[in-house]
Amino acid sequence: MLTLSHLAVDHGKARALWDLSLHVGRGEKIGLLGANGAGKSTAMGAVIGLYQVAAGTISFDGALQVQPTTAQTVASGIALVPEGRRLFPGMTVLENLQMGAFAATDRADAAPLEQVLKLFPILRQKARQAAGELSGGQQQMVAIGRALMSSPRLLLLDEPFIGVAPMLVEEILAALRQIAIGGVTMLLVEQNTHRALEFVDRAYVVENGRTVLEGSSEELIADPAFAAKFLGLE
Repeated sequence: MLTLSHLAVDHGKARALWDLSLHVGRGEKIGLLGANGAGKSTAMGAVIGLYQVAAGTISFDGALQVQPTTAQTVASGIALVPEGRRLFPGMTVLENLQMGAFAATDRADAAPLEQVLKLFPILRQKARQAAGELSGGQQQMVAIGRALMSSPRLLLLDEPFIGVAPMLVEEILAALRQIAIGGVTMLLVEQNTHRALEFVDRAYVVENGRTVLEGSSEELIADPAFAAKFLGLE
C-alpha cells in the first residue's frame, strides 16, 4: 500500500532524512523505531504532504506521489494522528471530530462519527466539552477519532502514547486493534520499543535519517544487537 524508496527530506539547509526505505502491505501494522531526532516524524510528515521530498519517491496504492498537497493526500485515503495531538483546544470534542471530515466532502460523516463514538464511548459523554479541558489520554482519543473521520485506508500514528496514563494506553491500544481488524493499515512511530513490538507485525529501525534494520517483531527481539540497544537487554 505504501512504499518509501531512498527518501531524503530537508528542513531548511539541514537534511533530516538521508536514505529511508520501507514498505507497508495492505492490512499490516508497521512500526518505525529509533532514537529522538532519527527522522521518524519527518518521514510521517513527508507521507502526509507536510514536507517536500528532496530525493527518492513515495508511492501509495501503486501510484507515485509527486508532491501532493496535504488535502490531496487526505482525500486519497491517508490520515495522520500527529505528535502532540494538535487539537483545537477551544472547540468542543464534537467540533474537533467534525474537522477530520472537512476534506471528505464526498462522504457522509454520520457513519465514521458513530464508529468513533463506539470505539471511544467517553467522547460521547464529553462531546460538548472543550477539547482543551480533557485529560491527555482523552485528547489522544479525540486526535485518533478526528483522523478516522476521513475514513482513511492508511492511518499514520506519530507517538500516540506520549502523556497518556497507562490505563488509557491499554484502552487506546485495544481500540487501535479494532481499527486494524476493520481493515485500516497502520504505520506507527513509538518511543516505547517494547510496546511498539507487541502491537506491530513488522518494524523498521531508523538511525541518522537512514533505514538500518528491518524485520518482524519476533526477528528484532531475537537480534542481540537490536535487543541490547533498544530493549535494554544484555
